[in-house]
Amino acid sequence: MSADDLRSPAIRHFLDRPRFATIATTDPSGAPFTAVVWYSLGESTITINSSEGRRWPANLRRDPRISLTVEQGYDYVTVLGRVTIDDDQERAQRNMAEITARYITKPDALAARLEDFKKLLAERVQAESEFSLQSMGGALSSQDARAAQKLLKDAKDANDVKIKALLNNEEDYSTFQKWEESKPERALLALGQSAFSGLGEP
Repeated sequence: MSADDLRSPAIRHFLDRPRFATIATTDPSGAPFTAVVWYSLGESTITINSSEGRRWPANLRRDPRISLTVEQGYDYVTVLGRVTIDDDQERAQRNMAEITARYITKPDALAARLEDFKKLLAERVQAESEFSLQSMGGALSSQDARAAQKLLKDAKDANDVKIKALLNNEEDYSTFQKWEESKPERALLALGQSAFSGLGEP
């Protein structure tokens, strides 16, 4: 698989989930050595992280060839290539934090991420509410309306970046986008329910 293959939507969709990867490196004797690792997915790279002293990082320093396989049942993706080793500790620690966030399952940590997500949604709702209040009654001139629309778009774009970083995988972000796109239908449904309720209907 090449770097271009990693840009394939189907492959990225599969690799974007926090599945485990099995890597194969070469021992000094020439025998294969395998290990199960966490990984992070870049635009055209896959990053794995380790402390010094482990067997597979030592193998890769001597021979950078590697095989990495991610599987789920009978579905799998295998990448063959050579690693580029980065010994910068600051980047390594930052990458380890990103990788850990992909796989974290502690309830308190998940609760904290949920609270962060709620705050981001509240920011989004506030921006939309402010725009709605400004637009009510058609009091804005065409120029002011365009400016208000641009402010709303910029606010939502910035909010999208934060939400995507928090969710940290394409599948969950895609689900969020679909939820966002369905808001007009959900609003219409809520309005219909309110109207029926006012008429005494169930």
